[in-house]
Amino acid sequence: LIAAEKGHVGAMNNLAVLYKNQFKLYDKAAKYYLMAFRKGYTGAMFNLARLYQNELKLYDKAKACYTKAVEKGHTGAMLNLALLCHKKFKSYREAEKYYLMAVEKGHIKAMLNLALLYHNVFSDYGEAEKYYLMAIGEGDANATLKLASLYHRELKSYKDAEKYYLMAVKNGHVTAMLNLALLYEENEFQSYDKAEKYYLMAAEKGQVDAMFNLALLHHRELGHYENAEKYYLMAVEKGHADAMFNLALLYEDDEFKSYENAEKYYLMAAERGIHEAMNNLAWLYFVQKKKKVKALEYSQKACEKVKNLTHQHTLSAILLWNNQVERAVRLFSEIVKNRDGLEEYKEDVRYFLLLLIAKKQHRIAMDFFQNESLPFMEKYKPIYYILMSLMGDEYSHELREMGEDMKQGTMYGILQAIEQLGKDYR
Repeated sequence: LIAAEKGHVGAMNNLAVLYKNQFKLYDKAAKYYLMAFRKGYTGAMFNLARLYQNELKLYDKAKACYTKAVEKGHTGAMLNLALLCHKKFKSYREAEKYYLMAVEKGHIKAMLNLALLYHNVFSDYGEAEKYYLMAIGEGDANATLKLASLYHRELKSYKDAEKYYLMAVKNGHVTAMLNLALLYEENEFQSYDKAEKYYLMAAEKGQVDAMFNLALLHHRELGHYENAEKYYLMAVEKGHADAMFNLALLYEDDEFKSYENAEKYYLMAAERGIHEAMNNLAWLYFVQKKKKVKALEYSQKACEKVKNLTHQHTLSAILLWNNQVERAVRLFSEIVKNRDGLEEYKEDVRYFLLLLIAKKQHRIAMDFFQNESLPFMEKYKPIYYILMSLMGDEYSHELREMGEDMKQGTMYGILQAIEQLGKDYR
């Protein structure tokens, strides 16, 4: 304090640092930084700008102080001002200006961030490539990964992407291991052995997405279901919600047929907001003919979260199971208005009609068939004939016109299915 009062510039700056870091007296820190700057110490204005930015969150004042330091040629201020304009103010052309000033002074971090600005904001991939390469030439390991990503995702220059991912991998960059594995899974390379190698490398470093992707690779591409289970479980332990969902799918598949485990992991994923898990859990309960109230709860949650045809078909069937016929029919009527979905979901439509008949809702089912805007007569004619036979004399004339083949095998199988549905979903 004595030295500062006697005009010692270094003492003024150091006293400001003391007030900032030790005593948290930011007003006094600002006072002595300003005093030091007025005595010709440019670094004090830079420090004052950082105080305004980081401790006091006074970004306009920080910008003004950085600008003064930049005018005095302070390289760190050029970078920080560029970052402030880029990240906080979204003033991208200003950011570009100050990054370029810092780059001219040889600031490596400015090269990388300028490249990121060109890459992610301006989509000027040529300039992004230029400054990534400049940063790499100065030894910036992060720029290697970013350049690889530019080649991979934007420029589709896969050999170059491979080259720079491999460089980043040699530097121990875990995300590069993951992205290189993704590259090897894609059509340009399609090398599952190499993909597995780099997923494993990243997974061993604790990269949870690599664990999940490795599980997917074993599950969907290689058919190694026990390995898939192993890596899904690793990702689940790290809290990966998609791994929970896909592990449930694996357990539900024929290879495992473990409905208890499928339920467990669908529940986990549903608790984390995965709407597909909510829907699949509801349908799992439906096919197992158990917990119909819970099935309704989860199918409703799935529809509330994402209202798509898959979820709506599930909910309509489960509403019928719960004997909420009016709601089920109203929802089904809404579904079949979407003519594009009728072909894709024709089996779901067929199933609902059978379940509706099994629930003795013959007149409602007939209304759907007699709705001329719907192609049900054409697509589900055997069910229509069954329905007429169940409704008796009202359709005796139409029944006489049926072909013998329609009267026998096809109808018998449908009648059996309706009878079983009636027993299963009372």
